[in-house]
Amino acid sequence: MFPYPSGRLHMGHVRVYTISDTIAHYHRMKGKEVLHPMGWDAFGLPAENAAIERNLRPDDWTYSNISYMRKQLKDLATTFNWEREVTTCSPEYYRWTQFIFLQLFRSGLAYQKEATVNWDPVDQTVLANEQVDEEGCSWRSGAKVQQKLLKQWFLKMTHFSKGLQDGLENLPDWPTSIKSMQRNWIGDCSGCLLDFKLKTSIPGVDPVLRVHTLHPDLIYGAAYIVLSPTHTLLKKPEFINQLDPIAQEKVLSDSNQLDINLNIYAENPFSGKMVPLLVSSFVQFEENVEMHVGIPSSSPDDLAFAERHQLHFENVLEKKESGQNLGFLVNSGKVLHSPIWARGAGGWCGKWKVAGGCCGRDFCLAISSTHYIVVPQKPLTINGC
Repeated sequence: MFPYPSGRLHMGHVRVYTISDTIAHYHRMKGKEVLHPMGWDAFGLPAENAAIERNLRPDDWTYSNISYMRKQLKDLATTFNWEREVTTCSPEYYRWTQFIFLQLFRSGLAYQKEATVNWDPVDQTVLANEQVDEEGCSWRSGAKVQQKLLKQWFLKMTHFSKGLQDGLENLPDWPTSIKSMQRNWIGDCSGCLLDFKLKTSIPGVDPVLRVHTLHPDLIYGAAYIVLSPTHTLLKKPEFINQLDPIAQEKVLSDSNQLDINLNIYAENPFSGKMVPLLVSSFVQFEENVEMHVGIPSSSPDDLAFAERHQLHFENVLEKKESGQNLGFLVNSGKVLHSPIWARGAGGWCGKWKVAGGCCGRDFCLAISSTHYIVVPQKPLTINGC
């Protein structure tokens, strides 16, 4: 069990801990050895806010609550293993979380980047999506949640997506519904990230746009890059100031009907051609992805978007006349080619190797002309045909 020690126990706590205690008693009576520990989730916002409200030191308030709540639980005659008690605000506990973070950092799995977050202006903290109600308000303070651009730490969990997905097949006794939930949470691990570089250098703005695509084999057919209205670039004044007045006004309007060409260009790392940047509220982005490279040859949606905005594009798939769902790669000259190919969601996509592993969305391919090789024509499945 793992309560917040931000107050005193109430009947809600009693209900939950009575259930766990009953289960522990049952298994002991069945002759089993039972570990029934108790811990205190004591290092965070609830404890700090409660201390601020009472003008107390957070540690004094927190430890006094823990002492009182422990007495309440013992008065209830619960059978927790108090010798296994943990308190997350104790140095004896959080030194291990610091140790784990340092191992991740030294292994290149912890990194910093700017991202848009849910900001509670009252509690002065970041909220998870689950902590924002349907009205867009904080579940604790009730304040209207703001979208704020902050530099923060991330862990490269997508580096392990493929292994986690494959590992679910080794759990035959798990319920199908649980494995389905896990697959949806892990997400798709196909495709790779490619670096497009902004044509114009903008002070204060990273010139590299790291774009995920399920179709790296069709990258010569890239016609545009479309940003989500919530993309971090659109939160940066330095970037906004580079837009023409009409585009600036629309981007800053907070409209949910955005669909405009920004007249900013980025270089395709393969072909060297410039592709325009657009922002649209009408593109369905993949989960946790706020940028999409449009390849009209890869999908009807990308084709329709390019035609609506009258964008030039190169057809890179030549469909066979036999009526089969096959085509040939054309107009692609040289393509970075991996010898490993696998059937991906919606079509063929390469498993691009980086440091011996499948490239996840937190990773970037190093693009170098010395790594280009000519790929002979070969049958490809055409997505959506």
